Order: sequence, then structure tokens, then C-alpha cells
Amino acid sequence: ARRLSAGLARLPDPPARVEARLGGGMILLAFDEEDASLQLWLTPRDETKEAFFRGTTTDLRYLGQEALSFRQQRWLARICSGLRRVERSVEWQSFLEAAARQSSAPAMGLNADRRVTSGDAALLRVTTRCQARCDFCSSQGVLHDLVEDLPTLRKRVARAVIEGRRTVSITGGEPTLRRDLPELIAAARKQGISGVELQTNGILLARASLVDALAESGCTSIFLSLHSCEPQLHDEILHVPGAYDKAMRGARNCMEAGLGVCVNHVMTRRNITHLASFVENVIGHLGPVGIRLSFMAPEGWGASQIDLMPRLSEAAAQVARAIDIGSSLGADVRVPGLCGIPACLLPGYEEHFEELLDEVPPPVLVTRRKVEACGGCVHEPRCSGFWNAYLERHGVLELGPGRGDRSL
Repeated sequence: ARRLSAGLARLPDPPARVEARLGGGMILLAFDEEDASLQLWLTPRDETKEAFFRGTTTDLRYLGQEALSFRQQRWLARICSGLRRVERSVEWQSFLEAAARQSSAPAMGLNADRRVTSGDAALLRVTTRCQARCDFCSSQGVLHDLVEDLPTLRKRVARAVIEGRRTVSITGGEPTLRRDLPELIAAARKQGISGVELQTNGILLARASLVDALAESGCTSIFLSLHSCEPQLHDEILHVPGAYDKAMRGARNCMEAGLGVCVNHVMTRRNITHLASFVENVIGHLGPVGIRLSFMAPEGWGASQIDLMPRLSEAAAQVARAIDIGSSLGADVRVPGLCGIPACLLPGYEEHFEELLDEVPPPVLVTRRKVEACGGCVHEPRCSGFWNAYLERHGVLELGPGRGDRSL
């Protein structure tokens, strides 16, 4: 990494810092003092794929921005020069091949407006640490949106307020592992944020004192990860004994403290057949809380666990039954944007798809695409497509207008 980026130090306006990470190849990130970044992805040479720069053994791509600034172009030119030198090293090719085999894939490709999530809330990722080890965790690899200090958080919140956003979603890793979490929440509220959602596995929320501190600091709701209504299966998925009981206790603590509770369930092959009973059990234990039915993403650790992804047609049938049961019991059951299944799979259920309800178009990610059949779909302008990794393995016949009728 030092050899790749050595030429940057000789520029009149070098990056403030450079970071290197591994997973799916080597990722090099250059940041300036305003927190703008150049994200480069280096992988073994592959003639079948496009690359910005192709060396003798290496493909280099930059992620995110459709057009680089003049300053970023100079950074990129220096790193390409560094790559020519590094490729002469006998260790480089074996190193890059080993990096490409690592399970943490590059983060979702960013579009020009830097949105990487659907919805109106600004995302603040405050840690990469987590006591759970879910095999499908997508929060591994390059996390461009990581906020590790209070000044950076204030800067991100200020940007969100200027953009007209009034809510933030704090995530990780597991954000409750940060002892200064109440301070971070309070800082966001002081800048004009009216709602703070906390994305959490809920394990530490079993401590009522922590929940009280979060509520007092200005937290308004939690987005609770719960992946089975069977305690043993949920604990096995997280690799944390007792996680289910603590999460449920944490949810009740939050409700008693006046915080809103929404449950997030990630569908995998291990729990897909339990979806309807999961919704029924959640409502039975917590009341008609919000429930979001997510689909495993082939990102982070999930990139090396593609076999855990259920078929979309199977998921659609289960989601339909779960929505029907939840609606009959008075719960708000929805399918989230980038983390859900495409709306074309469930005709007649459009009002339950957050992507279709969002006021702005979804982000455009290099790891997702639309297929030819999408061109005739009324939902196409509001749809982000689906994961390339899934389509490469299972084909495209499940997607497109009217395809959902077959799955039901």
C-alpha cells in the first residue's frame, strides 16, 4: 500500500489520509480533509471485465463517482504509476490473488450522490465491531461511510440537514458497543435531527440502564435484528448463546422507555420456511410492531456464503403469506429497498414495498443490475434491480412484469 501511494506525497494537494483494506482484492481509499474519497479496487487481471487501468497482472477500477474531480484524477494517475512499479515485484501477483480470495467483498458501489441505502434517513455507521458473527453479514469489507469520531459525525449530520434530511439511522457493526453512543445521539439531535434510529442486534439493550441513557440522549426508535422466532436457531445464526432472549428483553425495555420498535428479519435458506410463523410470533410477543422482511445480500461475509441465499420465487411466496398474516394482526409489514426482494415478484402487494414509496429514486450500485424484462415494468424507475451475484448463479427468469404470478 505504501509503494502504491508513495507518489501522492509529492503532489501539492495530496490526500489527508490513505487506507488499504483486503477482501475481493485490494481496496485503496484516499480521503481529503472534507471527507470526500477516491475508492480504488485492485483485482487480478480479467479480460472479460472492464477496468479503468489494466496492468500486466492487475485490473484497477474506481468505485462510486461517475466523474472524478481534477484533484482525484491526479491522485488516480499517481496510483496508476505506483501500480506499474509494484507489478514488477515478485510478491505482488500472489498477494493480490490471496486478497481476492478473502471473503469480505468490496462495499456497494456508490453513485454520484453517495447514497448507499434506500429511504430518507441518513446512514451513520459508527463502528465495525460486533459481538455476533452472522454468516450473511454485509457490513464487512470497505465501509466508506464509517464515522469513528464526533467531529466527523457532526460533519455528516450537517450535510444531511443541508440535504433536507431530518432523521438519521445509526448502525455498525453493533453501535451499542460504543460507550459514547448516547453522546453521539445527543450531538445529532442538537444539529436539528428530529429522529434517531438505532440499528442493533439488541443484545446489550437487555440492560435497562443503557436503554434509559439512549432515550434520554434523544434516540427515538430501534431497528432490531431478529432472524428467527425459535431461540436456538436465532442464537445459532448469530453464534451468540442467549442472544434471542436478550434481544426480546431489550425490545421490551425500549418499548417501556417510549422508543419505537421495528424488527428486521433477514431471509436465508435456514429460516425462509418460518417467515409466516415468525411474523405471528413477533406480534404475539411484542404486539403489532413494525416488521421488515429483508433478503440476504451477497456483500461482506455474505459474498462467500451465496449458497445461503434462498430462491427469489420461494421467498416471494413466503413474504406474501407473512404480509397477509401481519396485516390481519394489525402490524406494519414491509419489504425494504436494497435489502428486500423486487416488487415485480409480488403483484398486488405494492403498498408494502418501501422502494416504491420512497420519494427519490434508489441508489445505483455496481453490484446490482436490472434485466431486459425490467424495461416493460411500471416499477422500473423506482427499482434498484437485484444482486449480480444472484443473477449470475440463478439467471434472470424470476424477474420482470408478471413474473411474480408464477412464484405464487
